[in-house]
Amino acid sequence: MNAQRIETRARWELPLAEASALSLRQDGAGGGLELLAVDDERFELALSAIDGGVVPPAEPVDIRAAVANGGGDGDGGSDFEGVASDASRRVFVLQERGQRVLVLDEGLSGLHCTITLSVPRGHADLGREWHADENTRGEGLVLLRSGHLLVGKERDAPWLIEFGPPGDDPAGFAPGDALRPDETFSLPRGGTVAFEVLAAWRVDPEAGVGSVNDLATDAGGRLHVVSAGSRSLARSEALDPRGGVAALTAWPLPADLFENEDDKAEGLVFAPGLGWLVALDRGRRVPNLFCLSGVPS
Repeated sequence: MNAQRIETRARWELPLAEASALSLRQDGAGGGLELLAVDDERFELALSAIDGGVVPPAEPVDIRAAVANGGGDGDGGSDFEGVASDASRRVFVLQERGQRVLVLDEGLSGLHCTITLSVPRGHADLGREWHADENTRGEGLVLLRSGHLLVGKERDAPWLIEFGPPGDDPAGFAPGDALRPDETFSLPRGGTVAFEVLAAWRVDPEAGVGSVNDLATDAGGRLHVVSAGSRSLARSEALDPRGGVAALTAWPLPADLFENEDDKAEGLVFAPGLGWLVALDRGRRVPNLFCLSGVPS
């Protein structure tokens, strides 16, 4: 792991005890951005308009009814481990154990559709590990301009996985491949869409990245990963469409983010005007959103 010093520049409190993923959404007024955060235990999504380099107090939204009304499971924990949005202001929420992405409408009152993520037990690279533990599956979500999804497999061997419609060729990932804020991810309305594994990259064990907990891209479109397992931020330059090993360069997160050994860095997003934001699952209501400085560009 590289010794580059990343520092904490500001901190705020999101109204989520177990913040698990971050993303941005256009605010609907034609210029601003909202910060999206999800809780991996409660059926809650926190919305906060980013204004003048500050993240004001967020407004929690209970989306249990939207999940249940759309045929999703509103019982038990939410299992929300990834979040994204597109120009339509729909919100894409990844459920780890459910192996699916719930696409909520702009008003967060119902489901536009559901994307199931299929990993066959017999898959040569992922099958055994994906099905060995339902709590070590998909974490982190990036929408791709190809119409595919990039998802992280948390642990025990962390992976990056490209999902897409059956029969599609893998596209891999290069800077600029993530969906832009002014672009819409193409999906039918209603029902269920099945996506399968198109390519997979095992995170290089030598990178010092102990887990994949969220994915995000920077101003240059490069892919970044936050790891709770190693308390680090890491960057990948590119992912070959043929799959293989994901080479990552990692830097330690500031030690002052963590008050105890149970605090987990689980959310990551790059916000224009602010820079990198990291959210922590702390299991309690305390400052859990941190703005970082010193991340290598």
